[in-house]
Amino acid sequence: MRRSASAFRSVRWSRHVTRRLTKIPTADGPASVTTVTVVGGRCFGTDNEALRDQSRSLAKAADVSLLGVRFTERAGQYAFLGADLWPDPCAADVADAILEQLLPRTGG
Repeated sequence: MRRSASAFRSVRWSRHVTRRLTKIPTADGPASVTTVTVVGGRCFGTDNEALRDQSRSLAKAADVSLLGVRFTERAGQYAFLGADLWPDPCAADVADAILEQLLPRTGG
């Protein structure tokens, strides 16, 4: 029963993402992959505000504070590739933001 519930959530998640994420116009050029990492309300990995907004929206819909969202750019448009609940924390700014989320601030 637990496995089928998990599969059902996965299908619902995929449908939600398909409806929620829109194609975002960009300049023509070679295909590339952009990963946006959401930590709390902050985004890392791109300066493209539309991708940042889409990533924050997806994290909010999933009710998570840590999410990696991958997009590809082809023929002048971005398309959603996938999302990961365990994004790569190796970038220094991402690691610092994760630590800030996990460790309580102490006054002093």
